[in-house]
Amino acid sequence: DLHVRRRRQRQMCIRDRFHPSDGRLYLTDFLGGGVLSMTPDGEDPQAHFTGAVEGVAMLPDDIAFAPDGTMFVTDTRGMDGPGWETPGRVVRIGVDGTASVLADDLPSPNGIVFDEEDAGLWVAQYNANRIDYFALDEERTRVVSAYPAIHVDGGIGRIDSTAVDAEGNIYQAFHEKAEIVVFAKTGEQIGVIRVPGEGLESATNIAIAPGTTDGYLVVSGPAGGFVHTFEAYGEGTRQSNGG
Repeated sequence: DLHVRRRRQRQMCIRDRFHPSDGRLYLTDFLGGGVLSMTPDGEDPQAHFTGAVEGVAMLPDDIAFAPDGTMFVTDTRGMDGPGWETPGRVVRIGVDGTASVLADDLPSPNGIVFDEEDAGLWVAQYNANRIDYFALDEERTRVVSAYPAIHVDGGIGRIDSTAVDAEGNIYQAFHEKAEIVVFAKTGEQIGVIRVPGEGLESATNIAIAPGTTDGYLVVSGPAGGFVHTFEAYGEGTRQSNGG
């Protein structure tokens, strides 16, 4: 059934981003509860972080890097439960590997990305179909304000990974819906990128090539999986990789 299919898909989930300075590819291990890294060609795999955070094991999903390499990871706990249960967290992992909870009591956060100025985080709440904005202090060690910024009409779909472009536009992908919805940073919906074809259920991972408007979207469903290309609304940056 739908519940079992979603659970199996998430168990196999691995999300990735490149580190801003060491050039390695970092991946979340959803079942293992940690973060791995490797070279871009898949060599030299290493465990970057493992173990519980403040006594609770993670279900890590997406990663956002600050310019100095500090990592922010969504802990998508509670994703198979009702949206009014809020065990999810955002975890901060410093450059020294020390982990702490940046925010908790969240409805299964999934997508996470810095805004175009690296000042705050857009966090997609999977079990609420809502994108929150977390403004951070200058050291990016704590949230100074947070609020629901964008409510997303998902229907039976739920919001997944998130990306931004150089203009600050927000690209929101979906689980169980083969499209991206694009919002201005002021909240207005400015476009929808729909993937044509039958047998497609999800469009979950976004990337925009830095310095271009060449967009890429991972699509999947009974018809198979493939990468769909699209024209982005603004040029890509380091942050334009939604999982």
